[in-house]
Amino acid sequence: MNYDHLATHLPIHKAALSDDWESVSQIFEKDPELMTKPMSYLGETPLMMAVGTNNSHHFVKRLVDRILAVGAADRLFVTSSRGDNPLHRAAMTGNTIDAKVLVEQNPGMTRVPNSDGYTPLNLAAWHRNKGTLRYLLRVMAGLVPEEEGSSPYTGVAGGNLITLVIEAGFLGI
Repeated sequence: MNYDHLATHLPIHKAALSDDWESVSQIFEKDPELMTKPMSYLGETPLMMAVGTNNSHHFVKRLVDRILAVGAADRLFVTSSRGDNPLHRAAMTGNTIDAKVLVEQNPGMTRVPNSDGYTPLNLAAWHRNKGTLRYLLRVMAGLVPEEEGSSPYTGVAGGNLITLVIEAGFLGI
C-alpha cells in the first residue's frame, strides 16, 4: 500500500483544523487541485474540515478566495461520502461566520439536501444552532422558489422543519 499522499494531506488537514493558512498556501499554489480534493476517510475536503472546526475562519476565507481565483468555484460545494457539503457542515456546527462566506458564493446551496434529505436549514435546527438557523432563514426568505412546491416551509419538508424547530425549543422562530 502506498502512503505517499500523507506527505501533503497531513499538513493540509492539520492547517485546516488549526486556522493556519500560511503553512499550506505554498502547497496549494503548487497543486491547486488539493484545495478541493477529498482528504479524510469520509471524503472531506480541506474546506469541509476547516468549516467543521468553527474556529478556522481565516483559513476558510483565504481558501474560498483562492479556489475562486483559480476558477474552481464549481468545486466549492464538493460533497463528502455522507453527502454533506461545506454548508451542511457549517449548519451542523453552528458556524454562521463561514456559512455567510459560503452563501455569498451560492445562496441556492441553502436548498440542497444531503444524502439523508436534510438541507442546511434542517441541520441547523436539528443541531440546535439558533444563530445559524436564523441566518439561513433570512437567506431563504430572500430566495424565490425555483418551482411550485419547492418552498422549505410546505409539505413534508416544511413539517420536518417545524418539528425540528419546536424540538429545539426555538418557539420564537
